[in-house]
Amino acid sequence: MWVVEMRGYMLNIAGDGESDPIGRISILTDADHDGVFEGYQVFMDGLNQPRSIAFYKNGILYAGHEKLYFVENINDKAGKMTVIDDNYAGTGNVEHRSNGLMRGLDNWFYNAKSNARYREIDGKWVKETTDFRGQWGISQNNYGRLFYNENWFGMKADQLMPNLLARNPNFPKATGTATNISYRDKIFPARITPGANRGGEGDLDAKGYLSAVTAACGPVAYRGDQFPPKYRDTAFFCEPSANFVRMLKVTENDGALSGMHPLVEREFLASTDERFRPVNLFNAPDGSLFMVDLYHGIIQHKAYITPYLREQIAHRNLESDPHLGRIYRIKYKGNPLGATPQMLEKSAVDLVSYLAHDNGWWRDTAQQLIIDRGDRSAIAPLNVMAANQSRPLGQIHALWTLEGLGAVNTGAISSALSSNDPHVLEMAIRLTEKLLPAEAEKLLPRLTELAKRSELIVRLQLTATLGSVPGDDALVLLKKLLEENGNTPFFREAAIHGLKGREKRFQEILGNDATDGKLREYLAECLRIKTTAAAFKLPQDKAHLASFNRGETLFTAQCMACHGPDGKGIEQLGPPLVGSEWVTGSPERLVAILLQGLAGPIRVAGKSYVPAAAMPGFKLNPEVTDAQLTDIATFVRFAWGNGKEAVKPKTLTELRAALADRETAFSPEEVEKLYH
Repeated sequence: MWVVEMRGYMLNIAGDGESDPIGRISILTDADHDGVFEGYQVFMDGLNQPRSIAFYKNGILYAGHEKLYFVENINDKAGKMTVIDDNYAGTGNVEHRSNGLMRGLDNWFYNAKSNARYREIDGKWVKETTDFRGQWGISQNNYGRLFYNENWFGMKADQLMPNLLARNPNFPKATGTATNISYRDKIFPARITPGANRGGEGDLDAKGYLSAVTAACGPVAYRGDQFPPKYRDTAFFCEPSANFVRMLKVTENDGALSGMHPLVEREFLASTDERFRPVNLFNAPDGSLFMVDLYHGIIQHKAYITPYLREQIAHRNLESDPHLGRIYRIKYKGNPLGATPQMLEKSAVDLVSYLAHDNGWWRDTAQQLIIDRGDRSAIAPLNVMAANQSRPLGQIHALWTLEGLGAVNTGAISSALSSNDPHVLEMAIRLTEKLLPAEAEKLLPRLTELAKRSELIVRLQLTATLGSVPGDDALVLLKKLLEENGNTPFFREAAIHGLKGREKRFQEILGNDATDGKLREYLAECLRIKTTAAAFKLPQDKAHLASFNRGETLFTAQCMACHGPDGKGIEQLGPPLVGSEWVTGSPERLVAILLQGLAGPIRVAGKSYVPAAAMPGFKLNPEVTDAQLTDIATFVRFAWGNGKEAVKPKTLTELRAALADRETAFSPEEVEKLYH
């Protein structure tokens, strides 16, 4: 068992030593399988507030207080560390930084308190934008739907697989699909709960019990096989401020998830010990649940301790003994524990059978090991598993394992499309998009048959996929599906996000008699020339947003041809603007470049760029006013996550006057010297 030890968390009420490098990643060993881990070995030491890990290839992904790393594992000792993301965790305090590192069914790593996902593609790590999810902990169910929570509600889940509605850069505003599984429901602690900030805010009932969650965290969708069958569709989350773990019954109705609290006026696990602080839950290899108990008097971070809570901590001496954390196994007493896995000794071919295991931990781990090894000898048995209709979960994992190997093929997809299981059909339809266009087109007769299915998730996935299938026949079928389901949630958005590059042709096929005004609006938005900035956070201030929006329109006309709609630059034309110090530095630096132009090789974020020609300045262009340049500068300084403040009009006025007599473009060295 690998354990992340955040040993510096709230050692006293002042939070002294929080940033000291005393965190660890450790390996525990239970050699005699008695449930007591007698072996202890440190893998990494001297860490500042380590957050989470995930196994990957010959090492681990390690999320620190700031950065995300890949760390090689050399005989259970940390080897070479490679930075994947310099700004993984963000800049908030310890309660509000990214964490999780859960590898989803679709082979991407997802995080809580984050809108980023990660994946290694062709030897390079890719960071993509996804929906912002949760606060502490993240999980998934058997069909790749993500589960998460924030401290003040119980649990949410995505209705669809991640990023299904975030695939078309021509329609960059993603549509969230989250639904509440448990939201501000009444809770039933086993003891009074005065030691919570919200106790001082009046959220205690007349008897001194919290009335709703205030520190929900560590969600998990139970996917084990040790609990009785009635527990298979359950999820759990922790509430350390109120010293309990809640169980939820999760129901799926044609793809729509909902939840209820089945234990009425009690919790699944609750303690009268105020120091019992469950903070995370995991599906275990033996089919049980593992629960991390911080066992800590102080649970609230120093940034939020109120005078009320300070008094409560002092009154019961909750500062004492901060290093007593433990890990529990939660098992069903009437059933034996599952076998200890021996997967590392198995070949990729032998691992394929585990993709149909009753325990989701085994299925996930087998999928990950096969992909991480890159052993293509597994492709043939994966194709067989994808066709095995008696094991639908095995089919699903086989399909996504093929995707991870870059080996999705027509035979496997065609076999899975013959299934009667709606989720297998959903996955097979989606992965049709990974086939070569000509191969996908061959499957159109079967896709047409599936459009008659009654299950909503099948028709929705067809709506999302048909836009990528070549030929007008696929678009005609898409039109029919939208006519029948257009007012059903997510159908329009699914269609739009699958139509990348074909919006104009679909608009023509709809014709003038199309009555769906919202769909026509979506298509018009796709065809409008624009950047991808809408996929990122937008300015909150109204004046800033108005300038930003005007600036985007001007940018598309004046700058996008060289710098690209995503601000990442175009080779030999213009360097990237995303994360560029020339953009995010002082406003004067950017304005000077806009007015006077820039010539010569330039380094951006440590990388050299050599445009074929100098960037012309706008100073003598009578068609671009100072107000418009202000808007352009404001746009690029905030767009694509740059997040900098608006440029003031007087900055343009003053710099235009100062540069009135200059005729030549700046060199990067001059700009760097003159405008810090």
